[in-house]
Amino acid sequence: MLNRATLEIVGHLLPAGFRTDHEAVLVIEQDGNDPDQVLEQLAVMVEILDGIDNRVAQSEAEREGIWKARRHLGHAMVELRQNVFIEDIAVPISKVPEMVHRFQALAEKHNMRMPVVAHAGDGNLHPLLLFEEHQRHLVGPIAAQIFRDAVELGGTVSAEHGLGALKRDFAALEHSPEEIGWWLRLKE
Repeated sequence: MLNRATLEIVGHLLPAGFRTDHEAVLVIEQDGNDPDQVLEQLAVMVEILDGIDNRVAQSEAEREGIWKARRHLGHAMVELRQNVFIEDIAVPISKVPEMVHRFQALAEKHNMRMPVVAHAGDGNLHPLLLFEEHQRHLVGPIAAQIFRDAVELGGTVSAEHGLGALKRDFAALEHSPEEIGWWLRLKE
């Protein structure tokens, strides 16, 4: 999944005719031995998702172009020459749209951009907070709100990349003192 802020950054890498003005784009890749069965399964997914601009890549080049845009987000971010803070949280799959809306609200509240890429199939989300130097003091409080929102929605702050130094103070949002005690004993 790529949200609108992400599409704006990598839009020049997307195949011709790929719109970048949607709230978000969900990229699904389906494989199999029988091309007809794969197309049938994709058609079912399109029907279930009820999207606005449903499309199936018509060639390997078009498919690769979509994935290239996703894979090159990091390079595109470097080209922006802006401060970036990248996070990693996870929420239940059914809460991904709500979490993305919360990211957008936070970005608008603080006059920042927040591109988001996600593994929609497992609820893992990577918000990338773009900020100016004079906004650096807002990064910590914004990250804290992201963590609180993830836990409030039934998710976790220790998603794909774990807790680390920044998130360790937020472990208590979702884990009991007993659980944290076990972790500390294991580290000894």
